[in-house]
Amino acid sequence: MAKPPVIKEGRTTQASYRPATDTIQMPAFKRFKTAEDYHLTLFHELIHATGHVSRLNRKGVIEREAFKEKEYSQEELIAEIGAAFLAMEADTVRDQHEQSAAYVKSWLEVLGDPDHRRWIVLSANQAGRAVDFILGRQKEGQGGDSEFSEASERKS
Repeated sequence: MAKPPVIKEGRTTQASYRPATDTIQMPAFKRFKTAEDYHLTLFHELIHATGHVSRLNRKGVIEREAFKEKEYSQEELIAEIGAAFLAMEADTVRDQHEQSAAYVKSWLEVLGDPDHRRWIVLSANQAGRAVDFILGRQKEGQGGDSEFSEASERKS
């Protein structure tokens, strides 16, 4: 079983996940307006962490150094949708997910794909797998990027 990522708080002003060190960097709790804002941000980064090679092995996480806008956009969709799913599981809903919806819409626009519905479904599927992994309902190694890879190849 994969070890959980290390969470470091208060050393930065921006939240991030670093696959190379398997570390989540979180701003200090006091920098967030509400506890819900803190947790939604943490959930987003935790979803990224499920993509680590030792967990679900998602392309958008493991190939982050070879930054490709499309894969990064897909990973951001997965993380934001997954954070919304975790927030529902934790009964942490700040604004009926209006901010999350706006964030998801912005990444769909970056993808530049006219069939946004397909990316939402694919992202929601991967987000669901990530949430299941975090909640212990799925084991590592199950749920990489096959759907995204196949969809990207079909579009090319």
